[in-house]
Amino acid sequence: MTAKLSLFVVLCVSAFAQQMESTALRAKYGEPLAREIFQVRPNIEAVVIYGSGRQVCRIELPPGSYMNVAGEAPAHFVTKQQVDEVIDELIPLATRGSEIGRFTMFAGGISFSAANYQNVSISEPQDPDHPGHRTAVTITFNRADCK
Repeated sequence: MTAKLSLFVVLCVSAFAQQMESTALRAKYGEPLAREIFQVRPNIEAVVIYGSGRQVCRIELPPGSYMNVAGEAPAHFVTKQQVDEVIDELIPLATRGSEIGRFTMFAGGISFSAANYQNVSISEPQDPDHPGHRTAVTITFNRADCK
């Protein structure tokens, strides 16, 4: 009986997957976002989202194996310094413009910090269970076509 149920589930999933085509998704949701993923360092990916004219609007460094401030690290880890180096490489200080301000926002158990510059904002969520633990970073360009 279990084998028949397993076969039924596999057939249902296969049938659903076959119906998921690019044309169907485009008809339902419109054109896909202009997005690319780059491997910028071992264990660090940069998701680049483009605006009009293929100009970069946002760069996301999604959650990875980041080491916390206390130095506790998983087997394959990325240090805060390595992430900072990638940020500096992707968006050097001269490109950012003058710093406008920094802030940290708290909403219940969720918080994030941000540094705002003339040309970009750099923000990252904070892990309330692991203070100082780096999770992800988002760099957003402050241009009208990126809103």
